[in-house]
Amino acid sequence: MRGGERGNMTAKVIAFFARRITDPYLLSGLLSVIPVTELKGSILYAASSGANVWLCALSAYLASLAVVAFQVTVFFPIFLKLRGKRRVMLFTERIAERADKILRRAKDADDRNERLFLGVYTFVALPLPMTGIWAGAILAALLGLDKKHSFFALAAGNFTAGGIVLAVALVAGERANLVLDVFFALAILLLLFYLFRAVLQKRRERGGSRRA
Repeated sequence: MRGGERGNMTAKVIAFFARRITDPYLLSGLLSVIPVTELKGSILYAASSGANVWLCALSAYLASLAVVAFQVTVFFPIFLKLRGKRRVMLFTERIAERADKILRRAKDADDRNERLFLGVYTFVALPLPMTGIWAGAILAALLGLDKKHSFFALAAGNFTAGGIVLAVALVAGERANLVLDVFFALAILLLLFYLFRAVLQKRRERGGSRRA
């Protein structure tokens, strides 16, 4: 793991898996299915490790496709049951807000399914922290998008995001670990922000109910 031997944050996050899985292609596949790293982090890791980034990206994408298939067949029914209980689903308030916006725009549209499909696709396609296939699957469930459209929206969005990150990784080379550090830092900051906001909102609701 050449790019990660300098003791940076990326190496510390991935070290647990890297010590046990020495094959970079297997490790890329594993990292692509973990909600924290997903395909974006997996490709950046591959570039920073000095491995063949094209083969690692292919391995990672195929593994992520398996996750998408698993989501729509196993997790999707669970997400659908929780659709009316959004607060039960951890860290989903931001996703729920996005779903509300998409649903409002598609409410009276003739091409409603297409709009919902594009909503999920664009959400996953933008290579930003907390916008991968796991968050995308929850978004698809909140929108009520059927399994077939959900699968293709998630798969296509993930492919687009992976292509963008792959281009960045090819330019950055072994310095991609710095990009991955920034990606992880942003993900952690966003997670803390939404968690803090959720806590504040619950306190306000409790305060309002006490006054009533």
